[in-house]
Amino acid sequence: MINSQKSSSYWGVFLKESAEFIGLVFLDTYHDGVKTEVGYQFLPEFWGLGYAREVVTSVINYGFSELDLDEIVAETQTRNTASCSLLHKVGMTRVGQLERFGEEQSTFRLCRVRIDCTNSGFKNELRGKDDKRIK
Repeated sequence: MINSQKSSSYWGVFLKESAEFIGLVFLDTYHDGVKTEVGYQFLPEFWGLGYAREVVTSVINYGFSELDLDEIVAETQTRNTASCSLLHKVGMTRVGQLERFGEEQSTFRLCRVRIDCTNSGFKNELRGKDDKRIK
């Protein structure tokens, strides 16, 4: 894990069985300078195999349990439907859209105790742990 001076954390993701590098995941300050964003990048040959979901779930759990964060956000291109789907699968709720980097972006949010981000409901559900195929 690499920590920057701005309270950011970046992790390399490696397969346990081969120690092969497959991507990275991070918690960093969001564009607003206040919220914490989860982000990820995986090599294309590892897309769709469940690694991103496993690692992003673990990093979200770390953010809530070890860093005592109340909220984690994410942003991805709206046209990147696979990434939007991943963020939904890890429990995030799409809360808006905006234009950034010349593209429409979708923004997502997850609270430590899952709160419907439209403020229409409340669920007392913490994130679960997936199998550990990654380091």
